[in-house]
Amino acid sequence: MPSSLPLHLLILALSLLFTPLASPTSLASPPDPCAILAHYVTQHSHAASESIDYADALVALKCLESVPIDTAGNLELLEELPLFYDWYSFKAYLKSPPPGYLGGAVDIDAELANLKNRLQAGEFTTEWPFQRALQDIFLRAKDFRYGIPSLVSVSRDGKEVPEIYVTADILSNTTASSIPPSPVAKINNLPVVKFLEDLSTSARYHDPDAAFNAQLFSPTNHHVYSFFNTLLPVWPSQRSHVHYSALEFENGTRVYLTNWAALQGDWSGVENGRDYARKFCVDGGFPRGRGSPPYYGPRELQPSPFIESAGREFGGYFISATTTSSSSEEKREKEPNDMPNSDTWNRRSNNNDLAILRLNTFKISDGEAFNKATRLFLAEARRRRSTHLLIDLRSNNGGHSEYADDLLWNVLFPGSHTNLVRRLPAHAAYEQRVRLAGEEWAGRDRDDVERERVRSHREIYAWPIMTRPDGRGFESFDEYYGPYEMYRGANFTAAADQDTSRVHDADGRVSKGGGVDRTAEDLRDVERGPLFEAENIVMLTDGICSSACALFASSLHHTKSIRSIVLGGRLTPTGPMQALGGVKAGPVTLLSHLHSLARHAYSTSSRSPQDAPALQNSALAAFVNASTVLHKSSVGRLNVANFYRGEGLREMPLQFLYEAADCRVWYTGEMVRGVEETWRGVAEAAWGRGGEGRCVEGSVAGPGSVSAARKGGSGR
Repeated sequence: MPSSLPLHLLILALSLLFTPLASPTSLASPPDPCAILAHYVTQHSHAASESIDYADALVALKCLESVPIDTAGNLELLEELPLFYDWYSFKAYLKSPPPGYLGGAVDIDAELANLKNRLQAGEFTTEWPFQRALQDIFLRAKDFRYGIPSLVSVSRDGKEVPEIYVTADILSNTTASSIPPSPVAKINNLPVVKFLEDLSTSARYHDPDAAFNAQLFSPTNHHVYSFFNTLLPVWPSQRSHVHYSALEFENGTRVYLTNWAALQGDWSGVENGRDYARKFCVDGGFPRGRGSPPYYGPRELQPSPFIESAGREFGGYFISATTTSSSSEEKREKEPNDMPNSDTWNRRSNNNDLAILRLNTFKISDGEAFNKATRLFLAEARRRRSTHLLIDLRSNNGGHSEYADDLLWNVLFPGSHTNLVRRLPAHAAYEQRVRLAGEEWAGRDRDDVERERVRSHREIYAWPIMTRPDGRGFESFDEYYGPYEMYRGANFTAAADQDTSRVHDADGRVSKGGGVDRTAEDLRDVERGPLFEAENIVMLTDGICSSACALFASSLHHTKSIRSIVLGGRLTPTGPMQALGGVKAGPVTLLSHLHSLARHAYSTSSRSPQDAPALQNSALAAFVNASTVLHKSSVGRLNVANFYRGEGLREMPLQFLYEAADCRVWYTGEMVRGVEETWRGVAEAAWGRGGEGRCVEGSVAGPGSVSAARKGGSGR
């Protein structure tokens, strides 16, 4: 569930933001806090409904707290949510997670039932605390920010445990004559690390190190002076700091920052909390604009790419380790670095350039251009005779799996194939929907089916167009659906092929790629084999790698034994960190889309006299007739399939496996100030003489890593 159920009170974006201390705008003062906000928005209205205004944070909180409780509607919501969460592929595992899973247990059905009892007992008198309690259930699922000025963790020399700094201070500290920056000591009277760790519990990452990184600046996807926002998880625990937030530095300096609430949408007619509920707490109340365009880090911190997609989703670079960065000797004295000489790894590459494949996202705006750019990059790497490849996946939260698969199996490893498989939860409503899909596909000819396999790679109903891991189709509904008992009595479907990059002819032979047809050059590459040896490829992450990114990285890990190096994490002096802290599953399906597909099949089949009586009282009918969930949150999403390393019934989903990176590295100031320095340091750790000296103590060959498997440890 990459996004917990988006509830409209929370989606309204009454998010904490931080700006330099200033006097709040004087507002006309109708006594009701919601009316105050409405008046303010009206006075500062813009032509675009997507515009955002900022107002006093305490007034915004009081407005939220004045919204009356919708007891009847919320009881209906809690009755229907279990029908939707039957489709949730993580539910059985979250109830009692296997050893090694760090995200914690949550019994969703029991929690919803308990919340229903609390609601019926009259515990909630207004809507805000109920919505917070409901949100907390789904945040604990860790399936996919309170804002502070951009902060970053920096180690003085790459070995010492980092301290927390304001990012702008680190970026401006470029010479020995610069005043040394002071670390942040406290935020709102809490030790800064404690504050950030508490804050990270609301992040939707199952790995606590990735969740910690999510609170900090990333050179590859954050504005230097950005202020991060959230759904106010610290309120009311930080109620004393609603008006302002206080930063205290190690040198005794204190900075006070005014808190503001971000307001969006049409507030006309809102005079009180009841009006607010009518306006925003039902479907359609909150404007769903396109949002801000994606941002992939300051240009000044990154070298010029050899090739880059128009949307910056992908960038290809070549760097030589024999050329040092612009760092001066006086800066080196200020930030000593006794790591191995930075050109040692280059001797293993015959002094050829290191190829860098930077993948910011798999949410590709122009698929044809993306596919062309990746092939041009590999062609240039071949021309330069590059032998080593670094794949930078930091802060990549996924996107379209077909582009990930095409890059893997048509470009990097042409002719190869993932060994990952997927299974879906087998429950009554799904069984009935899949049976109906089989009827819809009856009589389709083979060529038609093959074309649909390309187009419908995310199909979760039509078993006739799904394939087994060996590439052949399922012989019958019963072979696909089973059900097959997997974990503590929970049933799932048969293992199905995940790779969208291949389609099979009637004899089971690969005929063409899924995301894009294989070109003549692709077919030649199948004969030539991969350009880079697996040992000469390394992945770089910060733990924030989800969905299609996690499946891309997992395929490299489990199919090709590609190593990974991870940056940052909690400020623990020793120990490993997982490379992939986000969702390792897919696809993600909108609740509204899931419901509409079921509704279509139900309405079509129920027209048949022989089907109508059987369907009227079915689990599918109960699901189709559920409407309150969509009325309150049509933008909610669920993860509906798990991914596994093999077909065995005792296999655990990737989501619940602890898989350490092969090495963990701290950021230094130079690495924050220049992405190229980060790549050099990672290359040194991966291939340099004594490169493991760059790794945090105890982080090499951790459980589940490629290195551990090679050493005969618990690589699985």
